[in-house]
Amino acid sequence: MTEWRRRFRPPVDVEVREELEHHLELRTLHHQQRGLDRAAARAAALREMGKLASLARECRRIAKRRDRKMAWNAWLKDVGVDLAFGVRQLRRNPGFALVAVLTLALGIGATTSIFSVVEGVLLRPLPYPEPGRIVVPRSKSLEDGETWSISYGDYLDWRHEKVFDHVAVLRPYPVDVAGAAPGESAEPAERVQALAVSDGFFGVLGTPAESGRFPAAGELEPDSDPVVVLSHEYAQRRYGNERQAVGETLRIAGRPTSVIGVLPRGAALGADLVVPLRLSPEGVANAARRDNFIFDGVARLAPGRSLEETRTLLAALAERVAADEPKIREGVTVTAIPLLDWRVGDQTRRALWVLLAAVGFVLLIGCVNVANLLLARAAARGHELGMRRALGAGRWRLVRQLLAESAVLAAVGALVGVALAKAGVAALLALAPKGIPRLDEAGLDPTVLAVVVGLSLASALGFGLVPALLAARPGGGNGRDGSLRSTAGRSGRRLRDLLVAAELALSFVLLAGAGLAIQSLGKLRGVDPGLATENRLTFSLSLAGERYHDAPVRIASYQSILERLEALPGVESAALAGSLPLEGGGFYLGRVFLPEGRPEPPAAEDVNASWVPASPGLFHTLDVPLLRGRAFTTEDTASSVPVAVVSRNFALAMFGDLDRALGARVRSWRDENVYRRVVGVVDDVHHYGAASEAPRLFYVPYAQNAWGGMRVIVHTQGEPRALERPIREAIAALDPGLAVADVATFEEIATADVSGRRFAALLLALFASFAVVLAAVGIYGVLAYTVAQRTREIGVRMALGAARSRVMAMVLGEAGAVFAAGAAVGGAAALGLTRLMESMLFETSARDPTILLGTGAALAAVALAASWLPSWRATRIDPLEAVRWE
Repeated sequence: MTEWRRRFRPPVDVEVREELEHHLELRTLHHQQRGLDRAAARAAALREMGKLASLARECRRIAKRRDRKMAWNAWLKDVGVDLAFGVRQLRRNPGFALVAVLTLALGIGATTSIFSVVEGVLLRPLPYPEPGRIVVPRSKSLEDGETWSISYGDYLDWRHEKVFDHVAVLRPYPVDVAGAAPGESAEPAERVQALAVSDGFFGVLGTPAESGRFPAAGELEPDSDPVVVLSHEYAQRRYGNERQAVGETLRIAGRPTSVIGVLPRGAALGADLVVPLRLSPEGVANAARRDNFIFDGVARLAPGRSLEETRTLLAALAERVAADEPKIREGVTVTAIPLLDWRVGDQTRRALWVLLAAVGFVLLIGCVNVANLLLARAAARGHELGMRRALGAGRWRLVRQLLAESAVLAAVGALVGVALAKAGVAALLALAPKGIPRLDEAGLDPTVLAVVVGLSLASALGFGLVPALLAARPGGGNGRDGSLRSTAGRSGRRLRDLLVAAELALSFVLLAGAGLAIQSLGKLRGVDPGLATENRLTFSLSLAGERYHDAPVRIASYQSILERLEALPGVESAALAGSLPLEGGGFYLGRVFLPEGRPEPPAAEDVNASWVPASPGLFHTLDVPLLRGRAFTTEDTASSVPVAVVSRNFALAMFGDLDRALGARVRSWRDENVYRRVVGVVDDVHHYGAASEAPRLFYVPYAQNAWGGMRVIVHTQGEPRALERPIREAIAALDPGLAVADVATFEEIATADVSGRRFAALLLALFASFAVVLAAVGIYGVLAYTVAQRTREIGVRMALGAARSRVMAMVLGEAGAVFAAGAAVGGAAALGLTRLMESMLFETSARDPTILLGTGAALAAVALAASWLPSWRATRIDPLEAVRWE
């Protein structure tokens, strides 16, 4: 306070306060002379002075506030001066400033880009009230923990037992949408994603309609007029305004449907349309079968009931069902998964966190590099810091000045980093594989920008504090003689070596992770999918609605479509499939099978396989080898003997031999329950992606199992995409209301199958490249600085006869020691941290010794290359010039 009184004249309230304090003290002394102790005397004096005492206290408070304000303003002024001086210092050293700012900007920009995706996909709350209480019920195997969809019978139990506050079943399906009447719109029909929901769905969401209303109870009846609720995104895309959509009419699967409402943004669970689920009494009876797992579910936890308590109730009910129906429900329980976890999935969640950790390593390496630059710069400013200390600057005053310069670097780095992050987010959204939930919500929102500011402040303190403390301590800025050579203290040198070793360790982890991802991707690309992918085009069709209500009409229509396609110039053949290999699309249906004569479980085991309706010519079109028997023909009709073609895996699992499978009779005993004769065996294909094992497949003739939605495969003579327009015209000529959707070549499907792993490998390789370059710069900078500081020492050594090779070996030896320490720590860290990537790898061990050894060798080569030039310069020092300079 004395300092402030010297700098500023005391205000009037301070003088008044001092006068009142003087009178108060006089009155206190008077009472003490009358025999009272000090406390009682002061209390009596205060009572006598009355309002004057209150005025004195108020003056004291005012004075304290004013003093604090003056101190704060003075501190801000000093900080402003420090920042301005820091800007001038950096302008005088543009090379240092440019390298430091770019290093920080790359780290902050890359980290912010990845964090934007993580925040948008994983951290941002779902757009519902209390989103953490919305869960997805899932059936679960007690044997391996695998989860799948639920049965309608279980859903009825949960409603009856009031397990949830609200619960609903869902059935997602693709559907064709056109204008209100045929020919009303010039636009062709489009394929969109619809969601059929039971009556509790909107109660689960807990959010009101953005426009219009939700379906009433009477609109859930099978014979009521059809209504639809649109997602916000679809309403915007089709009508430009969600309010304008309400009251419009759409033809959904050929049936006029009234738009009654629009859901809020992001609330439709990825669907474009939400329609009431309408089941007839016969449909309810079929759906309620305990082995008919055809529904998804969504529920809101009951008030006061936790997720774990809910899981316990679900498991108890599932146990009761398993006891009642052991044949079909033994070993099956039910669990509940938070909605966000279910939408994102474990694989995506793990991959994003791994990428965020990797880019965080890049930021750390950048900060370490800047810390090394600041250490070297502080040493070079030894004379300046010594003069400041001599003129009376204290240690913390110097620390504040140096931290202000670091803050300027961080601020500029953050500004450039935000610009890079904006471009980085756009690049990530363009390069990211399709299908990542909520990816469109990623962006530089206020939360992300707050993280950028936090990163910048943390960077300023992290990379500037230790160098500032070392430089500002007594003797840390310069030696006794003020010479540059004296600034190379042991602590500063050890710290620089430690920072470079940390860079190498972090680089080792990143490079090892990138190597594992790249090796895994290479092995995945080398998998033979079991079919030809060249010159194959595929698309989906959905024959739904009143026009295609009967199976014979669907069969005839698809046959007509195939004939039209095969008549097009450039088409070799065309075929149908219920679902495609490599997860190319369609409806993937799992069923369980028994051969003729084998008893039903639990007396004997059944064999699970995927059920695939197929047209004649499918195996020829996809070039899938026929191993035994025959393929489907036009003679396999709805009225002929039920037949099937099975994959090699299925034949071996059920019969142990391909020849024994041929001619055997097999039934899907829980569903169709009709014996089908196996007329052929084909080779295995990777149905669920190249990374999964080739599954057991059970093909049935389309004419004997006429699905409405099918995938069409066209084998072309030339470039497949060149036939897209003729194919669309051919379909439109047959029925303008049919949407040709999901058009893709099989090469594009194969590429998309590995796109997620390729994306992760690309980013990891990019981050590892940044890390290695920064580590090389760090090694070079430290060695170059060390050589400059030891010029006199090296000159003396050479003057005394030291050979150039010995001098080079000395410098390289120091670099080798730093590299060895960094590689040892990095190798140990890589062994532990790369295990987090195991679920992302294909046929690659997270502890692959070739990757770890290769990483060490690559880093050793980089370290050698970075240390060669400084060591070579050390051998060029002229002893006489070194001594004369000194």
